[in-house]
Amino acid sequence: MLKKIKMWLEKKQKEQAQKQQLIKAKKYYKLIQEGALFLKFIQNDLNEMKKKQLNRKMRRRFEKSLEDFKLNEETLQYYQIKVDSILNYIKGQLNPPKKPKVSGYQPKPNNKTGKIIPAKGGTGEIKKNG
Repeated sequence: MLKKIKMWLEKKQKEQAQKQQLIKAKKYYKLIQEGALFLKFIQNDLNEMKKKQLNRKMRRRFEKSLEDFKLNEETLQYYQIKVDSILNYIKGQLNPPKKPKVSGYQPKPNNKTGKIIPAKGGTGEIKKNG
């Protein structure tokens, strides 16, 4: 009986070790996939630059660095800024700034002058009885 338990325990430990290796491999290949997508993004962006004829010298430097499969500091900084700006735009679209809640009477401004017009029928002051 004790021998069966030890064998079962060893089997479970091997299964857990294999599962951990698979999880690490999944993370590794996910990073490789993201890197490939990043390179594809750069390639598509360079093709767009060719069509728009923007900044030819920079485009040539980027293309030369990509021929050797090396990314120089300038290329990395350019695309880091570009990706950050795109992510900030998406974040702004997904989470627009909320309008502040205002309680009580809020007079509407005049469309022509932009000044606030008091409500008709009074000055807005509270009169005391007496």
